[in-house]
Amino acid sequence: MDDPPKNQTQNRQAIIDVGSNSVKLLIADVVDGVVTPLIHEGEQTRLGQGVFETGRLSPEAIEATARVVTGFATKAEEMGAADVRVLATSAAREASNGDELAAAISVGGLELEIIDGQMEAELVLRGVRSLPTWPKTRWLSSMWAAAARSWSWLMTPRCGCNTVFRSALCVGSKPFP
Repeated sequence: MDDPPKNQTQNRQAIIDVGSNSVKLLIADVVDGVVTPLIHEGEQTRLGQGVFETGRLSPEAIEATARVVTGFATKAEEMGAADVRVLATSAAREASNGDELAAAISVGGLELEIIDGQMEAELVLRGVRSLPTWPKTRWLSSMWAAAARSWSWLMTPRCGCNTVFRSALCVGSKPFP
């Protein structure tokens, strides 16, 4: 087994978000639920271009996306991330060949998780709630996920407690007029 990098800590985490238009990297230290971002960057790969018309990811977009994901994972490892998680959202979820994207990313030794719209909304909510300026007493009731083309209702106290009501409404996989 390889020795971990000298700067690796159990508190340093990385997440790579593979979206319909871009790939984003967040490397952060996470201590007691407080997220302290160290690096936040993104690169456009246009993974979802045409997917809602054809139902497929293009080979060029898969290749570009896998290349960016591998580069971001290397950066995260160099920064000492103890864990690198790779998540894909709407385009990979809607495409009939999302498994081809997962296979291309696995060549770099990474596992791609294609998450459903409900999980996507939940993760957005968790991210918003982690902001230090987020008020702790009011309720967040809904959000629009444009890339996922859905409304998600998440009734949850801003204190970070468990969600008490959850529902999602998909408005379709067709492009907007």
